[in-house]
Amino acid sequence: MATNIEVYDYEGQIERLLARVKSSSLVEENKQALQGFYRYLIANGLSTARTCKYLLEAFRLSQLGAKPFVDFDKAADMSTPFRKISTRIPRRDRGLCREL
Repeated sequence: MATNIEVYDYEGQIERLLARVKSSSLVEENKQALQGFYRYLIANGLSTARTCKYLLEAFRLSQLGAKPFVDFDKAADMSTPFRKISTRIPRRDRGLCREL
């Protein structure tokens, strides 16, 4: 009898992350945007693992700014948060980047 055990429990991680979004101190517009983003990822057929990763990164971005996503100026407001997150993303050509 073979059982399919999920090692990383991405569905559980997503459930916990969505609960964190609901109970967080984020502005209401960002909470709704993150829930909508989750529905968008599911509707587009992304894997559970990829959905979990994208949702987590979007949540981290929302925590870096204290205002609604729609109020961010692309050049000024988001360059620093994206730079902080992009330095933590592993790259094939040089391994894991360090924050400066």
